[in-house]
Amino acid sequence: MRISGGTLKGRVLRIPVKAGFRPTTDRNRQMIFNVLREAVEGARFCDGFAGSGAVGIEALSRGAGEAVFIENDPGLVRGLELNLQALGIESRSRVHRGDAEDLRALEAAGAQDVIFLDPPYENHSVKMLERAAACLAENGILVYEHDARYEPPPVSGLRAADCRRCGDSAFTFYRITG
Repeated sequence: MRISGGTLKGRVLRIPVKAGFRPTTDRNRQMIFNVLREAVEGARFCDGFAGSGAVGIEALSRGAGEAVFIENDPGLVRGLELNLQALGIESRSRVHRGDAEDLRALEAAGAQDVIFLDPPYENHSVKMLERAAACLAENGILVYEHDARYEPPPVSGLRAADCRRCGDSAFTFYRITG
């Protein structure tokens, strides 16, 4: 897996082999950042359910000021930390080992400009999305990756501004209503 844009473009990420682990593909990451465009520059970016950290690392490569990575699996956390070190971006990163669904680590990190959540596809928690929405900065964006067979849920305080389907995955871009 390679970083698809920015200052680290072309650099290779180590991706752990783990049953049920499905990293966001290069093509899907390109689409995400084409939609986000200038929202990433200087942003505080959170990669929830981070896995390898590919999305958050891509954000840092494309100009995010800092990234918070939340991952519960110790093996994936170690792989993520190794990727950050190998790329020399650990000083702009914070890795929290914990369950992104309860979002305590996100709440502790403070308001985020962009939050990317990629929970297991069988996990459709509107409560999780609403808690994430409460952690968004003014004009923040919540990107929710989910199974393409399901419609994105309505989330109090947010509007689904865009939804892109890519194979088995869909990406809903929520913005704060106001």
